[in-house]
Amino acid sequence: MKTKKLLVTLILLFVGGISAFSLTNNSPGDDNPVDKSKLTDALALAKQKTEDTDKKEYYPKLDSWEAYKDAATINEKTDATEVEVENATLTLNRAIKKAPFDYVLANIDTWYETYYGEKPVEASDPTGYAAYMKVWNESDFKILKETADNILTNYQGQEENINDEEIDGGEDIIDEDKLDDNGKPTITPGKPGIIQQSKDCRDITALFTNKKATLESRIDTIDGNKKYNEIRNKENYTIPKGWYTSKPDFSYTDHNLTSVILYINYINDEISFVDLKSIYLSSITSAEKETNSYFTEEEQTESNEAWKGAIQAVNNFETKINGAEINPASGQYTFNDTIYSSLIDMQKKMNEAQAEILNIATQLENKLSDFKTELQKAINTAKRLYMQLKSSEDGESSYQKLNKAITEAEKEATTSTKILSTYQNAIQAIQKVYQESKNYYDGLVEQLQTVTDAAKTNNQIWSDAALGTEIATAEGILEKAKSIETAEIEIVNSTTRLQDATSLADSKFKMNKGVNTLKTYQSIYGDEDNAMATLITEANNAATIVDIENLILRINTKITDTEKAWTTAKTNLEDKIEASKAYYTNSGAIKDLEELKEAYEQAQNILTDNSQENQRNIKALSDAFTALNEVFIRLGGESDPFEARQNLIRKIDEAKECYAKYNYESLGIVIRTAESYKNSDTKYILQEQFTLLEKEIKTTKEQYTIIIGRLDTQYKVTNAKIKERYADEDIPQEYKDKLEAVAADLAAKEESGDEDERVCTDIPTLQGYYSYLQNIVSDTDAQWNKAISNFWDAILEADLKFSSNYPDNEILKKAIEDARAEYDKIHDDYKTIASVQQLQKNLDLALATVESADRRNIADQFIKEYNEIDANFQTYGSDEKSPNTSNAKVYLNENHDLFEELKGQTIIYSLNELTEFVNEAKQVKEAYLLFCKVAATLDTTILNATEYKTKYYGDESETGLDKAIERATWARQESFCLDSIETSNFALKDTMAVTERLYRNTLSTMKVARNTAKAKHNTYYGSNVTESEIMTAYNEAEQLLTVTLIRQLEAMTTTLNECYREAERICTEKELEIQRLINQADTLNVLMADEIFDETIAEAVNARYSNDGRISAIGIHLESLQTAFDLQCQKYDDAITALQATLTTAKELLGKQANEALGVGIAEAEAIANKADKTSTKASTYKELTDANESLKAIVESINQEIGKKLEEAHNNLVQAREQALAKHNLYYGIKETESEIMEVYKESEAYLESDNLNDILAMIDSVNNSYTAASVSCAQKEAELDNLIRKSSPLATLMEDAEFAEIIKVASDCRYRLDGRILAIDSICPSLKETYTDNSTRYDDAVYELGDSIAEARLLLTKMKDEILQNAITTAEQAFAAAGKTSAASTKYSELTIQITALAKEMERVRKLIEIATSIDAINIEDKEVEIYTTQGFLVKRVKLSDNDPFRNIPDGVYIVDGKKVYIHAK
Repeated sequence: MKTKKLLVTLILLFVGGISAFSLTNNSPGDDNPVDKSKLTDALALAKQKTEDTDKKEYYPKLDSWEAYKDAATINEKTDATEVEVENATLTLNRAIKKAPFDYVLANIDTWYETYYGEKPVEASDPTGYAAYMKVWNESDFKILKETADNILTNYQGQEENINDEEIDGGEDIIDEDKLDDNGKPTITPGKPGIIQQSKDCRDITALFTNKKATLESRIDTIDGNKKYNEIRNKENYTIPKGWYTSKPDFSYTDHNLTSVILYINYINDEISFVDLKSIYLSSITSAEKETNSYFTEEEQTESNEAWKGAIQAVNNFETKINGAEINPASGQYTFNDTIYSSLIDMQKKMNEAQAEILNIATQLENKLSDFKTELQKAINTAKRLYMQLKSSEDGESSYQKLNKAITEAEKEATTSTKILSTYQNAIQAIQKVYQESKNYYDGLVEQLQTVTDAAKTNNQIWSDAALGTEIATAEGILEKAKSIETAEIEIVNSTTRLQDATSLADSKFKMNKGVNTLKTYQSIYGDEDNAMATLITEANNAATIVDIENLILRINTKITDTEKAWTTAKTNLEDKIEASKAYYTNSGAIKDLEELKEAYEQAQNILTDNSQENQRNIKALSDAFTALNEVFIRLGGESDPFEARQNLIRKIDEAKECYAKYNYESLGIVIRTAESYKNSDTKYILQEQFTLLEKEIKTTKEQYTIIIGRLDTQYKVTNAKIKERYADEDIPQEYKDKLEAVAADLAAKEESGDEDERVCTDIPTLQGYYSYLQNIVSDTDAQWNKAISNFWDAILEADLKFSSNYPDNEILKKAIEDARAEYDKIHDDYKTIASVQQLQKNLDLALATVESADRRNIADQFIKEYNEIDANFQTYGSDEKSPNTSNAKVYLNENHDLFEELKGQTIIYSLNELTEFVNEAKQVKEAYLLFCKVAATLDTTILNATEYKTKYYGDESETGLDKAIERATWARQESFCLDSIETSNFALKDTMAVTERLYRNTLSTMKVARNTAKAKHNTYYGSNVTESEIMTAYNEAEQLLTVTLIRQLEAMTTTLNECYREAERICTEKELEIQRLINQADTLNVLMADEIFDETIAEAVNARYSNDGRISAIGIHLESLQTAFDLQCQKYDDAITALQATLTTAKELLGKQANEALGVGIAEAEAIANKADKTSTKASTYKELTDANESLKAIVESINQEIGKKLEEAHNNLVQAREQALAKHNLYYGIKETESEIMEVYKESEAYLESDNLNDILAMIDSVNNSYTAASVSCAQKEAELDNLIRKSSPLATLMEDAEFAEIIKVASDCRYRLDGRILAIDSICPSLKETYTDNSTRYDDAVYELGDSIAEARLLLTKMKDEILQNAITTAEQAFAAAGKTSAASTKYSELTIQITALAKEMERVRKLIEIATSIDAINIEDKEVEIYTTQGFLVKRVKLSDNDPFRNIPDGVYIVDGKKVYIHAK
């Protein structure tokens, strides 16, 4: 285009040069005439064109052809210049060449509508318009119009250069070197010109006939095939069918070409749609038959999920195919409730659905093969185990069962059936039997492995040689057992030997360790009862493993009990000290607690002494606790909530630290609840909140551990998934960043010292990580599946295009075959997403080569759209920050490479992709145009705003309008945001409006200020005064009412506002002075309620608010109000003085005698007196003061009368309290005892029986009532201790069958209910009962231990010789041993234990004698001779050769006579 413009410019310059020359050198009188030959030729040519019968319609008539008439005029002009002649010639030549094209373009729409019908209006009939334009776009008329447009566009301004061939057509080309079938030179027809093309388009007879025949053929196709029955009910068939019925020879005047072509297309689409459905439906029957072949008839039911799932897939596909629909008019297809814009798109989804049912048979066949393989594998595995179980001691039944299962499975493995359940059942049967046997075998191996591992670990400490030998043997057996190469008897024997060796080594080590600990504990914790010393002595004498194990248990129990006892004693004492301190601190000011302080200080010293590493005497701590607790309870500290509150506060602080660390909201809720209760005075509420906090802290830590565990696992899974699907360089940066962040936060926190604590402890953050990592895995899988799906879609699309459009293209065919081959092995050979995408790119490149021409056209459309966006972008800039941005900048940047790429020769993108590019460009352009329009609007607004600025601000800078213009300019040039520009436009317009409004407001404000100034003058000085500083400013403002400059008006307004400040100050001072007095007087009169005083105040108020000469009015009334105020103050003060005097008298009376009514009266009077205040309306009124004085006087008089009655009542109550205290003394200490803490108070109270001090008497009554509290607590503790001892002793007395023991228990039980000296009675019986219980307990324990030792010894003896009688004796003894226990009367009695010990000893002695008999064939001389074997009763068993490998096989174990010798036979 630039070249053409340059050429036009050069021609104009050339013409201009000739003109200049002609004006200088050629005049009408020159001898050289102008050459008009070319003009004459042009005129002749034009005349010829208009007279040519075949072409004249394409040229204007001469009498109306302006170019021709102008040229003829110049030609006839005798004085025409050379320039005029040349210009006329050029213009006419252009008109001649241009005329046919203008004629075509002017008439083409009319020609087209004559044959194809009138074009619908898009706005009222968009569907009809779209269908009409679709036919137009495929017609020769469109090509004709585009041809004419293109030629005129290309030769614009140079139409004289249009080739004649473009108009009249080219000549035929004769190729002498290339002959046809008749031996004549081949003739290639020349290209038709625009005239012939237009005539061909208008000759539609053949075209209409052809289309009519095609339509009729399509209707016949539907009529002749039943499968198209569904089409016959549709309008696309019935309407054109009706044409042929009503008028078979119809023409385009009856039904235009558009209608005919559209119905051809519609029917073609309907037929193609039915054909496609038929293809898919034909595959369903075979798929159903193949599926059923893998199931029995009984299995082909709805209850069989496997068959149901397979058949359901087939049925679902059939339903989907039958439900598919077509709408040819809109070009839309519906399949599975989804609408598609083309048949190909729908076919892709149908192919996917069909692939699912076609894949069912493959899946079933693969499953069958898998079952066969699995069955054979199960058989081989079972055989291997079967070889090791032949010698199983669990009986031949297991061995035979496995053998039978193997035989049956091998039979099923050779069958030829395809029924899946046959193989499934066989697999399950053999696996079940195998697993039962394998579980038994694995259990033995696992047991040996466990024993071996434990033994190895422990022997690193014990260093036991015998144990080391057994470990080595066991490890060899385990190694063979891994591959099931060890017989079970070897495993069992090794386990037994290793357990015995381990137990012995372990017991020795533990016992020695425990003894050393006991020795240390004797010196640290004390051993007042010599229990530790006894255990140490027994350990030194222990010989058997039973003795050692028993001692270990007792030693460990003693160690644990000792530690717990010290910890308990220490904690109890610490807690009691803290509780005592808290009680003293909180209540020491109101109670006498010095005794408690002395007690807890003494206890603290004992605690400190016995909290050292080398000194922790338990008895000292316990005694200190008892002493302190007695004082604490006696002085009332048990109910104090302070300790619970402090514990809760500490726990809240701990919880807050935990919350700050883990950010667990559930803990936060509990913390806030506890905070609300921490000041409660109810102890159980404080304790309850403490427990809830403790539980929630634990829960929070558990939640942290759970999420860390899950996140560790998910991180590994996610990391593995990403490495599987992405090459390192392809991993999305977002994934990399997130994984690095997670890894960093999951790293161990070094400074914490806890390997389980990570850098991040924020639970919500960790939960967010977990969800994000899960999403990465699912997204990665989705991308992988999408890449595979896209590749398959690309294969189908390429295959469809190949079969439909390029069936002979071998390159495309080869590319499709290669792609299918790679797809079949995609899960084996390809792992990354990028590798699959590359396969699709390879296929797309092959398809691009075939579709190059079509792709070029669409690519050019994209280039055009891109250029238009770019042109606007250069003018209006980016809208990249708009909320609904068109993303023009991003689009241009991101698609620039695509733009440059599509300008090249090779286009690798599919037609669909290119169409999407074009559609996207159009969408961006449309969206971006909104931004451009708004930007242009803002430019206009900025210009208008600048004019406003000059009008209202003049030369002033930094105004609000300046800033608005600046912001708008920034928004226009730098914001890149439609909303920002639009907002700035509105904001700037608003600012302009505000500016204009500001002017009006400023002017109005000045007017108001002017009026206000006048009003102020009248208020302060009076309306009768005409001169003042205020009136001077008022008159100046009159001159500025027509000015538009805002600042000038504001300055005048300021002057007006300031002109009355001095008068205002003077008036304000006077107002404040009189108002202060009015306020004081108002307040006082609320208290005094004096009407005359109220009138004086009202007059002052009126002067205060006078609006005409206020300053002078205030001065007059200020003095009279002051005098009235002073008089009322004196009256109020006199009432206060009188009440104070009465209060003094009442308090003196209350000090002598406590009285609630008097106290209340004093309190009420004091409250009224304290509220007395002349300066407050809330103070006591004058009447309240006088009334309170009179009321208190009356109460004092009444109380003096009641005092006598209360003294008498108090004396009676003291007598009753003393009687109750004496009864309590007798209950706890006895009538004979005369001294106790109760009697001490009892005696002290006697002196108060005659006292006349009421308060002292009441205090002594409280002391008497509290005197027996400590004794009551002590007695309850002793009763509880005795109850516990009786509870333990009762069952033991039954087991020991000891009558004396039972009698002591009865006496002790009676002591608990004594009514005379209960404490002394309990103290006297407890030691005796304890001693008796201890003695009997020891005897019972000794019997149990002895029986246990005997059982162990008998068990060991039984391993040397089997003996049923001994076995029975052991069983009976073990039953007695198992039932032994001191806590239940139903346990084994002591006498039964001794009987079992004796019986077991007797049987062991008998078996030992049997063992002395020869126990092996080794006692017999082995010779190659036959001997006879007899039972000890003399019956012949069998004859054997002693030299045989196993001469005694099948002979039960026992004693026999062999070769005359008594022998014990044990089968190998």
